[in-house]
Amino acid sequence: LQPAAVKEKQAATLGIVLCGQDSCLNMIANYISMLPGAEPILRSYAGSYNSLHQLYLGKADIATSHLWDEETQSYNFPFITRLLPGMPVVVVRLMGRTMGIYIAKGNPKHITGIDSLQSGKIRMVNREKGSGTRILLDEKLKVYGIDRRNIPGYFQEYNDHLSIAGAVARGEADFGMGAETAARQVDGVDFVPIQTEWYDLVFPQERQGEPTFQILMEYLTGPRFREEVAATGPYDVSQTGKVFFL
Repeated sequence: LQPAAVKEKQAATLGIVLCGQDSCLNMIANYISMLPGAEPILRSYAGSYNSLHQLYLGKADIATSHLWDEETQSYNFPFITRLLPGMPVVVVRLMGRTMGIYIAKGNPKHITGIDSLQSGKIRMVNREKGSGTRILLDEKLKVYGIDRRNIPGYFQEYNDHLSIAGAVARGEADFGMGAETAARQVDGVDFVPIQTEWYDLVFPQERQGEPTFQILMEYLTGPRFREEVAATGPYDVSQTGKVFFL
């Protein structure tokens, strides 16, 4: 084998690559990896859009997605079918999360929603391109007709919810978007809810028969995972474990 092929073969034997950033994915990886007969779950922190792209390219085994499509007023399915053309997939609903805006305690800038960015006087920090949070914001800016170039701080990027909330808490920004769970972990911020999003796990249907994926499905669709998710934050578990075939 050529050196590049050797490296690719070695990487393929290390375990199952799971992409995404929510803390529940660490819980999944830790639980599955310790079970007999299961391959180790390796974590990649790619955002939703990039996660699906990695799955399509064969560089990841499992993707996660929380991508809002403004045209259909729905999460994930439109992006999954567009970004994974010709790939039949299993989609498992992990949970619902409340997405919204991190603001300073007491809301001194009187921020009421994304439309508050129209003034051009609200400083923000943003998520990286490809993240579900960035796509949600951009979809809403388009609806409101807000030019991102007129928003101070729009191009200043952080790679996770906690960093965004922390920047607002430190006074580096007035506005940041993310999940409610991070707002509860950072002192000095309040939270303005925008909408509930659905966070889904995605893998190729052809992998269903593999032992690790069978173990994964048993865990995600069973009561233990639902109970563990409910205990870790303000999540909506009403659809947790629901399975779709696309």
